Amino acid sequence: MKVMNCFSLVMLMISHVIVAQGDRVGSRLKKNRLRGDSRSYGHESKKGASQSPTLKGIHYIYKKDIGVKGFVIDKPGVYRLAEDINFAPASDKNHAISIRASNVILDLNSKRLKQSNDKKNNIGIMVCQAQRAVVIRNGFIEGFGALGMWVSKASREISFDSIDVLSCGSRGHAPYSSQDGLQSSSRGFFAGGLGLGGLEDPSERLSSIEIRNCRFLDVVSTQEAAFDPMTGENSGIIAVGIGGAAVDGLVVENCTCDTISSSKSTARGLTITDGGTVEIAGHRSSSIAHNQGGSGILLYGINSGFVVNSYVDRVRDTGGVVFIQRGSIGLGVVSSSDIAIQSCFVTQVNNMSDIGIAHGIEVRSSTNVSVLESQVFDCGAEALAVSVAGISYSASVDTGTAISIIRCISNGNSSIFGNAYGFNVEPFQLQYDLNGPIIDNGIPQGVVLDGCTAESNSTAGFRFRNASSSSILNSITKNNVHFGILLEATGTAQFKACSIENNVIETNGTGGFDAGVQDYYPIQNMYIGNKAFNNLVNYAGIPSSSPLVTWVIPTQKPLGDITQKFANLDAQSH
Repeated sequence: MKVMNCFSLVMLMISHVIVAQGDRVGSRLKKNRLRGDSRSYGHESKKGASQSPTLKGIHYIYKKDIGVKGFVIDKPGVYRLAEDINFAPASDKNHAISIRASNVILDLNSKRLKQSNDKKNNIGIMVCQAQRAVVIRNGFIEGFGALGMWVSKASREISFDSIDVLSCGSRGHAPYSSQDGLQSSSRGFFAGGLGLGGLEDPSERLSSIEIRNCRFLDVVSTQEAAFDPMTGENSGIIAVGIGGAAVDGLVVENCTCDTISSSKSTARGLTITDGGTVEIAGHRSSSIAHNQGGSGILLYGINSGFVVNSYVDRVRDTGGVVFIQRGSIGLGVVSSSDIAIQSCFVTQVNNMSDIGIAHGIEVRSSTNVSVLESQVFDCGAEALAVSVAGISYSASVDTGTAISIIRCISNGNSSIFGNAYGFNVEPFQLQYDLNGPIIDNGIPQGVVLDGCTAESNSTAGFRFRNASSSSILNSITKNNVHFGILLEATGTAQFKACSIENNVIETNGTGGFDAGVQDYYPIQNMYIGNKAFNNLVNYAGIPSSSPLVTWVIPTQKPLGDITQKFANLDAQSH
């Protein structure tokens, strides 16, 4: 009995202590709620929710926090979606989440942020002007009229990781246009996945942007143009997976842009304009459909860039290309310098218009560019005025030196009614007006093709047109329908001789004026140590008296006319 009484007394004392502690905790919670202390306990939330509830320093965002006008992050911290959110914006100007603070982590927490009505120019997540040190990660963004995500001018140190952006960009466009030299107005509005909206003024550029492990899918834009308040004119709409302008220090790693289309304007998987130090690795762009010009990966006006282990598949137009310089580009480098493309793969780049280009890898009006160990297959077109090439370089009047294409493969490029080449080097062709003349705008110089293979192309494996002091070295060209190597001189261009050395030229030509090597240059090109055999005619061209070349007729009759001159070709009959 005494034992029981002692035990009861102890339990009574403990219960009084617990009650007292509970009263103190409850009093503290009540005071915290009254003064708005951010150290909340549990998932308590305030009515009206101008601030999200927190747990261990994490601010949770609920549907009611976003409402119909969107949620604004205006303080540093870690923010996290607490649930899937369907956002029905009250107007075209409301964005789901706007970040107006630096030093922010926004974790989508594997949740889905989705626009659920048909308002037009809405954005899922907007990083506002001049923010820095912002991380957005881990979730899904879907159905926004303009863009899934947007970074405004003068922002820096912005990171995106493990985000899927789905079906955005079908009804609107970015808040302002960006510089874009391939648009008719030289500016364009981004619509679709992620837009990086830097501007040309040094104080308004973006810097230190990282995009990793993200996917941008199903962009379908039907807009042709919109009024641009920056110029007072209309600017085109560019449907993009990732679109950036005026960006210095950009990393895109292991991302995908798939099914990007524009029925009236331009579509691009990944496009960066006016930037420096751009690194793209492990990227994939596929199923790009456009009306007035499109590309899988495009670098325009970039100073220092690197594209490695990237893949482009199926870039095609819908018949609306009207200028010779536009069309379909798999991987393009335009008006840029100090660029390396390495170990990339491009296939099925097509142009079904009456004019334009279909180039797997296009280097245009650029300097110090190397294309290394890359492969292109099955680029094509139908019309006579469409230029088809697996890998192409074209020079303008003020650029066009130090271009190297090393150990690359370009096979199976074809045109039904026009010409198609494995490798093509020529002046940049330009058309200013819809019905205006097509003009040559430069002479390519010092282009080196070394260790490359061109096979089964419907016109020629290698083509130089008006190229000066350029070389085809240690390469193989075979089974091309008309020519293994084609050298053409047009107009009144003045250029220096090219070097054709140590190549294998095999089984090219099917009839007519075909040949293993066809040389139309009026000057004396150098042919040294080549082997040509089983071609319809091994060499055809203007006979040369150059002292730099030993011209011989083999004692063993080769295939073709024995009276043809052979420019040091080790011709063999098999």
